[in-house]
This record gives sequence, structure tokens and C-alpha cells, in this order.
Amino acid sequence: MGENTVLAGFQVRDAANHGVTASNVDNVELRNNLIENSGGSGVFLDDVGGNAILFDNEINGSADRGVFIQNTQTDRSIEVAIAGFDLDSNRVGMEFVAAGSDTEFPSQRIVVGPSTDANTSVGTPNGTALTNSVLNSTDEGIIVQATGASLFSSVTQEFSLSEATINNSGAAGLQLIAETGAHSQEFNITDSEISDGGGNGIEVISGQPPAGPTASASAQEFVVRDSLISNNAGNGIDITLSDAGAQELVIRGNQIVANSGDGIRSLAENVVVQEWRTDEETGDAGISENIISGNGNQAIVIELTDLAVMPINSIVDNDLSDNGVGSDIEITSTSTPGTSAAACLIIEDNLAPLGIQLTGADPILTGNVPSVLVQDLPSLVADPDVTFLSDFFGFTTVSTAPFNNATNRCIP
Repeated sequence: MGENTVLAGFQVRDAANHGVTASNVDNVELRNNLIENSGGSGVFLDDVGGNAILFDNEINGSADRGVFIQNTQTDRSIEVAIAGFDLDSNRVGMEFVAAGSDTEFPSQRIVVGPSTDANTSVGTPNGTALTNSVLNSTDEGIIVQATGASLFSSVTQEFSLSEATINNSGAAGLQLIAETGAHSQEFNITDSEISDGGGNGIEVISGQPPAGPTASASAQEFVVRDSLISNNAGNGIDITLSDAGAQELVIRGNQIVANSGDGIRSLAENVVVQEWRTDEETGDAGISENIISGNGNQAIVIELTDLAVMPINSIVDNDLSDNGVGSDIEITSTSTPGTSAAACLIIEDNLAPLGIQLTGADPILTGNVPSVLVQDLPSLVADPDVTFLSDFFGFTTVSTAPFNNATNRCIP
């Protein structure tokens, strides 16, 4: 495709390489196309800038990705609108990559959802009704990735997914990644279903433990609301924060059910800050108002190690019934950041039949500074279903010594 072009109403079958491709141009539009059995990707957009509009397309059977959009240049930043789609039996359903360098700082803004009034196209080439779904991917359903050449690389990505279905992926249903560099990513998932995958339902990954100097220091904002995450072979939502990054997280009003692993599992390690956002104006409260039930392992597992800090984590008003093994809520902080607490917790009004287990670093390791603040600690201490443990290099004893009462809500 060339500059400022529209491809509409075509059937593209059995292409030896990519079905539709564009490179180093601005503004492309694909409407009402059927793209099948491509030898590469169904749609391959490499450093396309401006706007990419994909309305009412079906893309099936690609040997690589159904849709692949990559940006590596500052002046080829892109806004992507995908409205109305069916993707079936591709290796990866959709993949969006922003790859920066020390001199190029691309950005991507991606909106994926159902058709809207702005889409004036009618129907699809073979007359089928679109289901806004990514089905039967061999590997991941959707990947969103920020990467770079060094810590000085920086890209920006905004990704929103609404009213979509990702089903029967061979690996993670939705994978959100920040690799080498200091990137900014925002993710909003609403009213969607991610189910029956061969890995975790949703994976959120920032950095990896550095072998040498810090290589990643990205900022991620991840919000998932009113969605169904079910029957995945791994954890429902799996979050990893490493190196020197930061995350702001909200998981609210979802059904996270019948996954083989944990409902929610999070690890923060190295020198990072992980905040589970609490906002009285929006009603967000970290992990709140979810049904996390019937999972093979625990409902919620959160771990902080090394020098990781969690300024706030609110876990409130969740139904955590009928999960498999261990406590319904398990929070472990062996982090020793120095002169202040590593974590502050608000745990209220949860249905947790298997109880709650909280572990903090032994005061010997923290200069007798309590490593974990807990809102209304006396009430939790009085609750027989809550266990407090003190960790000393992996050896735990029953003790409230690592904990102190928080008299405010951790962050004013």
C-alpha cells in the first residue's frame, strides 16, 4: 500500500508472504477485506505513520501474525483504530511493537474494539457477521511490546481493548511487555473475555532482573475492568515488575474464574515501585469488586523482594470463594528498602474462606523498622482466619513484629 491509500472489499488468499503490506508511508485504511492463508502476516505495517484504520476485516490462517504493526522512527508514530474484526487460526492474532533506539523515539496509540458509528462500511466480503474476536492463535492472542537498544531508549504506547473476545490461544491470551529501555505504556482492558488459553490469561511484564547495570526503567499503567478471564491453563492475570521500573495497577469488577493457576499473581523485584491505585473519585481501589473463584491454586498472590516498594495495595470487596490450595490472599514482602516500610496494605470486606496470610521481613533485617503497614491492623490481628508471619532468610515464624498499624490510607 502507498501513501494515503484505502483497500476495501478485497479477498486476498494464499499470498506467498504477507497478505497486505505497507512500509514507510503515512495514512492507510483497510475496510471490509478477507485475508486468508498468508505465508507471512495477514496485514504487515512497518513504520507506517499517521493513521492506520482497520474496519471490518477478517484475517485467518496466517503463518505469522494476523495483524503486525511496528514503529521504529520518531516521525513515523501512529494512531491505530481497529473496529470490527475476526481473526482466526493465525500464529499470533495481533502484535504491536514500538522499538526505539538512543536517537529514535516512536509512539503508538492503539484502540481495538467493535464497530462504531464512525465506521460507515457495510458488511464483509463473505457476508459473515463480525464477532470482534481473536480465536485459535497458535501462540499469543494479542501482544503489545515496547523495546529498545539501551536504557536510553524510550517509546510510548497506549493500548485499549474493549468488547472483544480472545479465546483458545496456545500461549497467553494477552501479553503486555516493556523490555530494554525507559518506556511509557498505558493499557486499558474493558468488557472483554480472555479464555481457554494455553498459558496465562493476561501477562503484564516490565523488565527482567539485570545481569549487570540497570537496563530497564519503564512506567506501566494497567487497568482491567468488567472483563471475564477464565479457563486459562496458567494464572488468570500474571504480573512481573523487575529492574528499576514502576507500575500503577487497577483490577476491578472482573470475573477471574476457573483458571488452572492463581487468579492473580504478582511479583515485584529489584529496585521497583508497584502501586495498586486507590482513587476515591473513580472508585478504583487496587483489587476490588472482583469474583476470583474456582481457580486451581490461590485467589491472590503478591510478592515483593529485594528493594521493591508497594506504596499502597487495596484489596476490598472481592469474592474469593472455591479456589484450590493455600490462603485466598497471600502477600509476602521480604523487601528491605531501608528506613521506611516496603508495603502498605488495605484489606477489607473480602469473602476469603481459605483465609489470609501476610508475611513481612523480620525486624532484624530492617533495623527494627516495620516492613509492612496495614490499615486497621488490630482488626486483622483479631481475625482467626488471618495469619501473620515473620521471614528471616526464608525461615518463617508466626509473628506480628514486621507489621505496624496505618492510621491513614497509606497515601493521602
